[in-house]
Amino acid sequence: MGRENVVMLLNLPSPPYSDVCRDWAGGFGTAMPAKRRDEYGQSGDPFFYPFLAYGSAVLNKQNCDYTVLDGQKSKLNKPQILKAVEKKSPDVILSLLGLPSLRGDLALLNAIKETVPNAIIVCVGTSCKVLKQEIFDKAKVDVISTSAYPYVSNLALLIEALRQKQDLSRVPSLSYVKDGKVFSSAKVSPQGLDSLFPPNYEGLDLDGYEHFGDYDGNRYRYISILGSTGCSNACYYCPYPLGFGTRWSGRSPEDIATEIEYLSSRGVKGVMFRDQSFPFNESRATRICDLIIERKLDVAWSCEARVDHLSRRVLEVMKKAGCRMIQLGVETGDERLIGEAKPGVNLDIIRKAFRLMKEYRLCSMAHVIFGWPEESAESMERTGRFVAELAPDRVNWNFLTPYPGTQLQEIAKSRNLILTYDWSKYTSHTVVMGTRWLSGSQIWRKGNEIMRNHRRNEIVKLLLSIDKRTPRLVLEEIVATLKSVLP
Repeated sequence: MGRENVVMLLNLPSPPYSDVCRDWAGGFGTAMPAKRRDEYGQSGDPFFYPFLAYGSAVLNKQNCDYTVLDGQKSKLNKPQILKAVEKKSPDVILSLLGLPSLRGDLALLNAIKETVPNAIIVCVGTSCKVLKQEIFDKAKVDVISTSAYPYVSNLALLIEALRQKQDLSRVPSLSYVKDGKVFSSAKVSPQGLDSLFPPNYEGLDLDGYEHFGDYDGNRYRYISILGSTGCSNACYYCPYPLGFGTRWSGRSPEDIATEIEYLSSRGVKGVMFRDQSFPFNESRATRICDLIIERKLDVAWSCEARVDHLSRRVLEVMKKAGCRMIQLGVETGDERLIGEAKPGVNLDIIRKAFRLMKEYRLCSMAHVIFGWPEESAESMERTGRFVAELAPDRVNWNFLTPYPGTQLQEIAKSRNLILTYDWSKYTSHTVVMGTRWLSGSQIWRKGNEIMRNHRRNEIVKLLLSIDKRTPRLVLEEIVATLKSVLP
């Protein structure tokens, strides 16, 4: 395979009636309803996937003729994406898969295979690690890669093996079809993030992706970047360790600052760190911030953080360096449940984190989960009251999801709590498991009651603030509040 051949990095459009982000939930992906769209496409602004930039870097170094097709950004329907693929006629297609979109993703890949039957289809994503046989059974997929996020550590070896027509067993972390049978190569320990080629954005259109808001109501379109991967906390319910690894691996602060500098030169005004907790290492986080300040990089940014990783010192330098919004895992407002879900964290630690956020006028997003194995109606109500007490600027309401391969799924199986294995319902916003005390319908009703009450109270507060803020900002906040509540 030489330069006259084409490799395609493919992000499929969202399936009908759903807008999917294949990066969230540790790479399994989440989905929100798109009730008015009955075909493939995208209803809202999509997420920018680091896989596209890291994959581009590898293919560029391998001297490949490659193309990137982001079906979500282009909002392509099925005929349009088939036409776009046929026009490029790639020899190899590297496609992201999501869990809630898996059925639709595989159906579309089957249609693509019929359109370009000689193309080798390679699938990547966290679902590939735990659902290999199901993917092979339901789709005309040739290769599944189980390499670590951002899914490119074995890509150079794979491309070279295909170029030289070598046995794929030489490439680690692959499963593939040969003579009608599925074979798997040896797995290797994940490489450190700093061993990968720096992301390559040349040729990528960086406009039109998602945005985040700040404390004052300003909005910034952002590109997601990787400063580190891996989380060693291993909370029993969390898909991050499965998808992004349990061993922390970080890039040098200098490389990160250089990447932000480049993006800024391309007109990017916002970035989001995909690190599982940006201030995991406080001295390193501070160094990144110092470099942003020293280089006078005019970019707003957001990140995720564990509540017990925030301190006055780190928040102060983060704010000076352009941090505008932080996503925090609140999970539950029940003291006993939080002790089981996030060892080392209690409600007072969460309270302190949100007080500090308000002190530094940083926009806060609270991730909240209903439906823990020991959840009751009373514990759900405690969570509702706790969220009201914290008064975050945004709330991302979720229902606990037993993702395949996680410890939670084994617990839920052993207790007969799982209600369905229809992956299209594993959106994080749909009830797919019961609890010891509550049925699925009871969790749904109580959760929506709490969310409606929260929405009503937030809207009242926003309307009362109209004399202190411009009507436009108040209206935008009301719309954001309405969108934050599950349908």
